[in-house]
Amino acid sequence: MDRFNRIYMGPGDTSYSYAYLITEAIWDRDGLANFPFTLDFGGQIIHIPMSATYNPGYLYAARGNTTSSFYYIDPRNEESWTVRASLPVSDRWAGSCWVGEYIYVLADGGALYRYDVNANSWSTMAPAPNSGSFTYSHNLASDMDPNGFLYAWNPSDKKIYQYDIDGDSWGTLAVFTDTFTGYYSFMTYVPQIRFEYLESDGETHLDDPFAINDAQPGTPGSGVKRYLKALEAVTGVSIDVKSDSRGDDDDILQVAPDSGGSPGTWGASADLGDFSADQAKAFWLRANPGAGESLGKRACKVEVAVS
Repeated sequence: MDRFNRIYMGPGDTSYSYAYLITEAIWDRDGLANFPFTLDFGGQIIHIPMSATYNPGYLYAARGNTTSSFYYIDPRNEESWTVRASLPVSDRWAGSCWVGEYIYVLADGGALYRYDVNANSWSTMAPAPNSGSFTYSHNLASDMDPNGFLYAWNPSDKKIYQYDIDGDSWGTLAVFTDTFTGYYSFMTYVPQIRFEYLESDGETHLDDPFAINDAQPGTPGSGVKRYLKALEAVTGVSIDVKSDSRGDDDDILQVAPDSGGSPGTWGASADLGDFSADQAKAFWLRANPGAGESLGKRACKVEVAVS
């Protein structure tokens, strides 16, 4: 059963869990562990994607309704939920989002908390402006950049506030000037999508984790061919390795431009030049453990850069 391409859901006022398998277009409850509590208002379900620490990732859940309990489960092995460090206060969750190895929670009154996935610990961050007016009717969103921003919508004063992750500080991003009469309103962040990452030069999207090669420790592999497709005309594009902080020659992951169907020069970056709209270009990836380090199960990533 495909445990990646699915939607998890918990109906309110129950502890039941459901999964919708997108590819098969069916609902599934076979083997799913029920939630360890009855879901209530102000609760949340959050997915932490695959990383170097979590493979393929975990689901986190909080009950809400002025409680502090916090749990996670491995979606590959859904036998039971595990208790994690409790939220610093008992509160309703007004909103939550995942960024890097952290979960951010904006509580009902505007207090902001950060959960460290690796350390299983909470930190209290700077509270949102006009925090007393925040309620569980607003949302918290992220631009998905660990050094970027969070966005909080407060329907009480009709403002979108922007939180600087690096500076642990808030500012006002926008004021909603139109009139609305409903108390509840919703917000999400939609990034500018300029590229698609493809498995072939057609329309096969690469969504799931994949193995690059099975090279022995210390032996660079031959690599696999992948494609980057630009959705609009873009100049000065490169693919940069973001796997670790070691030297270029020792990076676990290396990239190369395509050279007549074969990889060009391997390194920490591959210059792909200019793209026209809807153009796809090939590049190569390979595992390069370096210095005899074992490949094991590593989660690496690349980043598209535009000059």
